[in-house]
Amino acid sequence: MIEAAIAIGAGVAARSVLLTAFGLDSAIELLSGVTLLWRLRTETRGAGLEQAEEVERRAIRVSAVLFVPLCAWTWRRPSPVPTWPAPRWWA
Repeated sequence: MIEAAIAIGAGVAARSVLLTAFGLDSAIELLSGVTLLWRLRTETRGAGLEQAEEVERRAIRVSAVLFVPLCAWTWRRPSPVPTWPAPRWWA
């Protein structure tokens, strides 16, 4: 959580889209991890089959909703690595 907060704050302060996106990615991953933990804790506490299946369905929905913005960001980017002109000594 600290990583996400610092990255988002620094990204906004520096007007860096990449740093802000890194912070948002960290927040999404954190929330997904919490969702998985909630699902596993429900099973280990001896939940019945019906309750465990309901929790799993909810966890899948939450994870899907969390990863949609991450996928949209990745798909939206035209190139994963910027291209730089080669230095003169390289040619």
